[in-house]
Amino acid sequence: MTITAIGNKEPMGPVTWEDAAAAAMVQIFKKVDSALQYSTESAFSEELIKIQFEGMYMNAQCFDSDYMYWAEEWRILGAIAAAAGLKNLVFSSVTGPAGGAEITGKFKIFASTYPYPEFSETSEKSKKMQDLCAQILATLCRKQNDYGHENIARFGRLGLLVRVHDKIARLNNLITKGGVPQNESIEDTYVDIVGYSAIGMMVERGWFGLQLSN
Repeated sequence: MTITAIGNKEPMGPVTWEDAAAAAMVQIFKKVDSALQYSTESAFSEELIKIQFEGMYMNAQCFDSDYMYWAEEWRILGAIAAAAGLKNLVFSSVTGPAGGAEITGKFKIFASTYPYPEFSETSEKSKKMQDLCAQILATLCRKQNDYGHENIARFGRLGLLVRVHDKIARLNNLITKGGVPQNESIEDTYVDIVGYSAIGMMVERGWFGLQLSN
């Protein structure tokens, strides 16, 4: 398939895996404010995630070759999950970037080339959003370094849908029963959904096969 540029960037697209992941993450976070507008109460945030996912699952066999349609669907899912995490305050403790200065610094340089108000240097909200975005990107790159390409590449879109379904089911169970999770936190679950959504965008755009720079 043809590599397609995001937004108005150069038609050749990114050249490294982390640049592609950063491009996808910026696009997801660009839509977070819109997702927040549709979530008027905490419980509805999770419902929006499930509604978006169920629509994707129902259409899994449709529009099979419409990669831009699917890239946008993944983008919406990631934005809703990020918005839900912000709405339910699981990301409220974010005060600065984590996960490696190299990835974080590279992401901030990358994000600054996009004239999006979400990443304005004059907005405190923007800085926190950028830090959260950089944190999730760093987590995604660390996991990619461990897993490699084959686990996603073999099953593609359907495999990603199964993985996301597991995370949504876990999120629903944790919120329904309350208490302290025995393993990964609720924040980790939101992060994973956002991360898989970014990977989904990369798969659809033909970017997932790129190599990490180190």
